[in-house]
Amino acid sequence: MRHGATLALVVALVASACSGTPNPSALPSAGGDAPPEEKMTASKAGLTLPPWPSEANLIPFQVGRAAAFRYFVDGQSISVADADVVRFTLVAKSASGAENVSYEGFRCSTGERATYAYGRTDRSWREVADPQWAPVTRTDDARSALMAYHLCPGRRAVKNSAEGANAVRYGHPEATGADGGLRPDRGF
Repeated sequence: MRHGATLALVVALVASACSGTPNPSALPSAGGDAPPEEKMTASKAGLTLPPWPSEANLIPFQVGRAAAFRYFVDGQSISVADADVVRFTLVAKSASGAENVSYEGFRCSTGERATYAYGRTDRSWREVADPQWAPVTRTDDARSALMAYHLCPGRRAVKNSAEGANAVRYGHPEATGADGGLRPDRGF
């Protein structure tokens, strides 16, 4: 697979979890118990996909070590549902200019994520046919940092979109990381 296509896939995954306020339980948990004919898309779950991210609304965040991509969250796409699910558009940009955009959500209390849609090159969304909740692992540097240091410190969701945008911009004041380590912008 070409590097550009891989990058586009990664960006699309990241951007797909950023807006709307449907009930998080409307999405199946990992292991998917819905029969194929009942696959749930974000829109079927009542989730409204956000507008395409504008460059002016992108907030950069650090992942704690040198990375092949620069990562951003669209500050206008951040939303909080049921006090535990934070949705956002994630954008990953490579040094060569390739972008991956995805709309995703974090279920903060369980440390899980779901991808609702991927960005296409024509700046439209391709919904995921059956979004599933899956654990955020330490090897997923961008999501791990975004969850632990910005949107879900201490496995608690930010209270609203404004707090979420400020937490991405400056780091959440309660964040110490999942392992009690230092914030990535202050070194590990």
